[in-house]
Amino acid sequence: MIRADQDILDSVIKTNYTAHCHLVKLCIPVLANIPSSEPRSIMFNGSNNVSNVMFGGAGTSQYVASKFALLGLSNSLFEELRENRINVTYLFIGLVNTELGTKKSPFEVIDGDEMIQTEDIADLVDYNLTTKSCCPTHVFIHPRRSNRPNQHRLLDELLNQKETMLNI
Repeated sequence: MIRADQDILDSVIKTNYTAHCHLVKLCIPVLANIPSSEPRSIMFNGSNNVSNVMFGGAGTSQYVASKFALLGLSNSLFEELRENRINVTYLFIGLVNTELGTKKSPFEVIDGDEMIQTEDIADLVDYNLTTKSCCPTHVFIHPRRSNRPNQHRLLDELLNQKETMLNI
């Protein structure tokens, strides 16, 4: 953030937050006017797991901040809209088996079959549409395998250090 150009900062906020606010403002009247004989409306907001506090890294602060603003908006919208038969769900999504996830990822890429499949996300949306008395407000979806195998090695090293210290 220290080295980021002001235009880039503004662009990130406009893309990841302000544009979403404008879109939500256009959608709410349509969603609020769906007849009560129809299922509840659902608004899905979301981001990839890079914006999660645990995964944000050096050089990503403006991106992470813009996604946290979107998360705050989503939380507030849930409370604001729930009595109008509009559910709001925020999705934190890991690597999906798409071209972006398999070829353009900045992380070590795992096999596409071990990533989240688009069908998994469709099933999650379907579940959210069919619940009668609840609304999942925050959903984390990760691939079964980590795209950061070094994290496991670091954890093992920390556990070994702790064990060594306990044996002293």
